[in-house]
Amino acid sequence: MSRRNPENRKYKGGAGRALLVFLLAALILAALVLGALALAELYEQHSLDDFYSALSQSSGTAADDQEVSLPPLATVLPEATAAPQTSASADQTSEWVPQTTLPPSYLEVESDSSAQAVSEKDFDRLRQTMPDIVGWIRLDDSVIDYPVVHGEDNDYYLSHFPDGTKNRFGSIMMDKANSGNFNDNVNILHGHHMRGGSMFGGLHNYESREYWETHKTIRLMTPAGDYDVAVFAAYTVNGYTFAYPTNFDTEEDFDKFLRRAVTSTPYDTGVEVTFDDRILMLSTCAYSFDGARFIVLGTIQGAVPLDPTPRP
Repeated sequence: MSRRNPENRKYKGGAGRALLVFLLAALILAALVLGALALAELYEQHSLDDFYSALSQSSGTAADDQEVSLPPLATVLPEATAAPQTSASADQTSEWVPQTTLPPSYLEVESDSSAQAVSEKDFDRLRQTMPDIVGWIRLDDSVIDYPVVHGEDNDYYLSHFPDGTKNRFGSIMMDKANSGNFNDNVNILHGHHMRGGSMFGGLHNYESREYWETHKTIRLMTPAGDYDVAVFAAYTVNGYTFAYPTNFDTEEDFDKFLRRAVTSTPYDTGVEVTFDDRILMLSTCAYSFDGARFIVLGTIQGAVPLDPTPRP
């Protein structure tokens, strides 16, 4: 009968203890990293809450300066005249310069309109601290009550508040391909899907018909007036392949887009959508697969219809 070498037992015992010590150290290190990340997120969440709390108190509404009797939903949105935005690479972000004026078309109102375009928000005041602001969206019974900014690219506002403060929660931003004044076929707003539900973290609730039943309308406020947005579709797309259209050359192209949106939505909203409607799209990350994005679509009610003539 063979005898085991005591030296081998010592070696194996020492190796086992070393492995346990290594694993324990790795677990402690992982816990410290996760704790640091959690603290950083809490800090930035606190900064987010402070920013929008201060914003709601100081920028408020047009009634901050005087009593304003808001008319029924504004019935005009001026025609787009702004030049298209140009993109900038991520490494040029530090050289970003905010826009200081709104597109000229925001300053025009149809002369035969019976109601003045009055917004609940005082955009002149808001632009003093948020020069790129182009609108505001609100969804009742949710955290969505945010300004909308339009920068020179789709990078800067992913990690900055509307006033330029750096924060990974970012801002609700209009896609750089849009004109900036809600005059496109599809006006796209991007926002982060935060785990705590901030920004566009709650959009996925529109997967449920029950949620849509109690959140059929999104409020859109702009310098040209305030509008209700009737939600008609909500579904997941592949962010790598989805085209994110802003305008359609033909009605046939629009019909294909609309058909996909309606058939991909797990319930029928019954909202009528036509080629000359202005559409608002809210887009955020989803996690059902790599590159997934969840989008919510609605028609901007009361806006002047787009020219249905096919674009050249």
